[in-house]
Amino acid sequence: MHSSLFRSLIFILLFFGSSSTSAEIITLQNGDTLHAVVKKKTDTQVYIEHENLGAFAIIREDIASINYEEKALPGKQVSSTPFVDKGLFYSGFFRNWKRSLEVGLNGAAGVSDNSKFRSALELRYEDYKKRWHFSMFYLLTEENKETEENRLTANLIRDWLLPNTKWFYFSKFGYDWDRFKDWDYRTRTSSGPGYEFVNNEKLKILSRFGPSIYHTVGRDSNTTVIEADFGVEMMWKIRDKHTLGLTNDFYPSISDKGNYRNVTTLDWKIDLNYYRDLGVKFGVYNELDSTEMERYDLKYNISLVLGL
Repeated sequence: MHSSLFRSLIFILLFFGSSSTSAEIITLQNGDTLHAVVKKKTDTQVYIEHENLGAFAIIREDIASINYEEKALPGKQVSSTPFVDKGLFYSGFFRNWKRSLEVGLNGAAGVSDNSKFRSALELRYEDYKKRWHFSMFYLLTEENKETEENRLTANLIRDWLLPNTKWFYFSKFGYDWDRFKDWDYRTRTSSGPGYEFVNNEKLKILSRFGPSIYHTVGRDSNTTVIEADFGVEMMWKIRDKHTLGLTNDFYPSISDKGNYRNVTTLDWKIDLNYYRDLGVKFGVYNELDSTEMERYDLKYNISLVLGL
């Protein structure tokens, strides 16, 4: 099962990865036009990559319009449509945010019937004052028509950026639901200062640290644990098509000394350049909890990623 899935994904990579990249026609307020690829947008600037001029930023106020430009087939006229961000699922919400949806599915039938479905949603926004990051994933696993895993995890991070300094403040909230745990659900909150070691177009490394409260609601009892949160986040654009992301949060317990948790995520995304923001992501998620009977909770996944 795994080998056939791997071969299928390799075929997708080779087929789609060889497709040409579509560009945008950027019309400036003075009437000049540029044919370039838009790499990133903020409230104040648009970062582009030009074939001859290289990578640089343009102030949004200097841009009159941005049109998509697609490579025409023989005998077919090239057409372009003005770019208008209509928000998440065309709802008008989360306009100018970086949005992506992940879907992964594999299974087998015959001697044993099994299936695994994973879906994830990610929303990001950043300007010179603030930074938002919302992520959520749902996992469902069945073996011989019996549900073995059914869980949901969501995280929201809000950063308050300070002018002329690498320091910032953050607040973090997390929610976990798992049908097969002793608890019904749990919430996680933490806040404190953060520091940006590096933050540019190619590499971002930052840390967050502060007190954390870990609240578990169970069928028979509720528990609250006070922890410390020492977190690090890295985003590295290795090449134009390859991005590596890493987060690690270490939670030593304050109210229950000797216990701790550690949550690690590792994601490698490959852009296919076939359809806008379409890519493949290889991900690893691991949670270590010293209070659980099974201390390690390691998950890996392969998913298709689509920009929304």
